Order: sequence, then C-alpha cells, then structure tokens
Amino acid sequence: GQQSFVLDGSNTGLGSEIAVDGGFDTDVAIDTAGTYWETEETVAISDGAGVWDGSQSGPKGVFQAILAHNTTYKVTMTVTASAGTISAAQSSGVVFISETSSGTYTGYGTTGTSSTLFYISGNAAFAGTVTDVSVKPINAKNHATTVFYGEDLDC
Repeated sequence: GQQSFVLDGSNTGLGSEIAVDGGFDTDVAIDTAGTYWETEETVAISDGAGVWDGSQSGPKGVFQAILAHNTTYKVTMTVTASAGTISAAQSSGVVFISETSSGTYTGYGTTGTSSTLFYISGNAAFAGTVTDVSVKPINAKNHATTVFYGEDLDC
C-alpha cells in the first residue's frame, strides 16, 4: 500500500528561564546562603546586583543549584568591571562566559555530570558587578518518525 513518512527535525527553541532571581532583587549578605543565591567570602547581592569589591582571596562568587547534567544552555549576564575576570560556569564544568570588561554577554555550553551548581565567579582581582542573569536550556531536536499507511485511514 501507500505510505508516507514525516520526520520532525526542527529545533524546539529555548526553554523557560531557570535562574531564580536573576535580577538580584533579593539582597544576600556576604558569605550567606540566601533564599535564591548563595554568596561566598566578600561577595554580596545588593541593590539589584552581585557585587565583588576586589578583596576576595581567590575565585569567589554567587551560585545556585539549577543545572541539569548533559544539557545545553544559553546564559546571558551584564557585567560592570573595573578589574579582573568574571565567569559564569557549571561548577567544575563548562564555562559559559568569561570576561574582563563591561558589557552584556551571551554564552552557550553543554553541562557535564560534575555538578548542578550554576556559578558566577570573580577571580581574586575582580572588582565590579553582575546584573540581569538569564539561564535557559536549549531544547533538543525531536527526531521522531511517523508512518501513515493509506489503507488504514478511515475517511
């Protein structure tokens, strides 16, 4: 009989936002587990921004457990930098963004199986702020096949 095949290989686009309080609306004191973000050492969340004063002893930052393993993400953040390097990464995994100057940056990467922590980290010299953090999964393509048999259709 007659048969037709349909293959859907379209990209289904970006998933929903998974960064909780990416606008840093909820303040978190230095070295504190806040409601949404956890801060380290000399880093705080204040007045709508993650704030690094440049006095941290090494790479320190803010983080939250939001990542899934083996998933591709689009990450966006706005940086105001006066010194050092700021990065957005999977803890002990893929680096999405690493920058030394002010601007709005977008990066992509696929996580491994090392951690579920999304980590924004300034090196020991970083002084500046981060705002407007967005983390969205990129949905995988759907490679399904459907077969239609002409004589099985009731019309």
